[in-house]
Amino acid sequence: MRALVVEDEASLRESLQARLGQAGFTVDVARDGDEGLFAGREYPLDVAVIDLGLPGLSGLELIRRLRAEGKTYPILILTARDNWQDKVEGLQAGADDYVVKPFHFEEVLARLQALLRRAGGWASPQLKCGPIVLDTRAQHLLKALVERYIRDGEPVGSRTLSKDSGLDLSPASIRNIMADLEEMGFVAAPHTSAGRVPTVKGYRLFVDTMLKVKPLDEQELRLMRTHLDPSETNPQALLVSASNMLQAITHMTGVVTLPRREHLSWRHIEFLPLSENRVLVILVLNDGEVQNRVLHLERGYDASGLQQISNYLNSHFAGRDIHELRRGLLNELNRTRESMNDLMRAAITMAEKVFQARSGEATYMMAGETNLMEFAELSDVEKLRRLFEAFNHKRDILHLLDKCIAAEGVQIFIGEESGYKVLDECSVVTAPYSVGEDVVGVLGVIGPTRMAYERVIPIVDVTARLLSAALNPRK
Repeated sequence: MRALVVEDEASLRESLQARLGQAGFTVDVARDGDEGLFAGREYPLDVAVIDLGLPGLSGLELIRRLRAEGKTYPILILTARDNWQDKVEGLQAGADDYVVKPFHFEEVLARLQALLRRAGGWASPQLKCGPIVLDTRAQHLLKALVERYIRDGEPVGSRTLSKDSGLDLSPASIRNIMADLEEMGFVAAPHTSAGRVPTVKGYRLFVDTMLKVKPLDEQELRLMRTHLDPSETNPQALLVSASNMLQAITHMTGVVTLPRREHLSWRHIEFLPLSENRVLVILVLNDGEVQNRVLHLERGYDASGLQQISNYLNSHFAGRDIHELRRGLLNELNRTRESMNDLMRAAITMAEKVFQARSGEATYMMAGETNLMEFAELSDVEKLRRLFEAFNHKRDILHLLDKCIAAEGVQIFIGEESGYKVLDECSVVTAPYSVGEDVVGVLGVIGPTRMAYERVIPIVDVTARLLSAALNPRK
């Protein structure tokens, strides 16, 4: 069972964390309402304990927001005020029960167990994963093994697990539990007598039920805000900053898809002559964006001829949806090829070249690809070659990122979960970003499966929120 404790009093928060941990809970803690909101949104919780008297975002407002976002796990409120009005207000906000301070821990535990029974979630300290059941000892050992392997990148032996887990178990008992975990598919032994490593299945169980995501500290947040400054008016520069920031902070690969605009149309086009059969194209879109590109043509045109081509295209195609425009140009060229004069053919051929150039533009921005060379499990030359080819070809990576646009919050693909063999030894952590009310793109981090998820997840989440805020239109 995974519980969240949101309490600003450090001694009480730490006491609840320790006692609930002894009772078989995996416990996340938050010091104020803002941290609690992040944890309540992002963690797969079974129950939450929330103090009403929090600094900043109040406990009542925190509960209201969590319920408004569809979070249905039971909530137990803590209150120092023993009057019926506070209790009623808390229950009306969405809480399920309350305890008045000061309290005995046994009462808190009993109320939590009762809430979980009513919610159909409490049976025992055992963790169920489909038909497989892990007891508390197996959970602790698996958690200790994953954390140690993420940190060191080496197979973990029973002696190390005995120290890291804090359990009073003999090396023989630990080996027996490890053998059970291996049989269940959560760990694997890469070499005989060399310790064990987590499998994709083990990582998934760890991320979903055992991981404690740590909110970023204020210094890191200030640094991230300077990289994604809302005063920056160039959207392209913000996307570049986001991908560079992700790779710099995580030391892995940062990726940001370019914004999708569903109703983008061509407002106006102009052609200006340059030297050596080159033409400068100025394309104005309906949202006011101006794009420039240089075309290399088979013949030269003077300013007068280019103006006639601009006039023809603007009169016949202005206002058309840009995603359908290229198909329309081809249809027009095929349908009336015989009756076209030279001007019409030149105009449509030139417009086709504009959209051929546009279709070849980058669909996402990536930074820090070479950071992956620093991880031993990805440093094999052949693995790196295939990975970098996938980055360059873009199709598979883009398909994976496209899956995340319709999803809410942070998405995590571990190893073969991505569906692309080249990423079998990588994890991808993504979050959508938006402009106004519309989700327009996805950003994320690509790294080894043994990435520090508790750190990468909040970095990706906060970056998406900051990029969304920076891209929103200025009032």
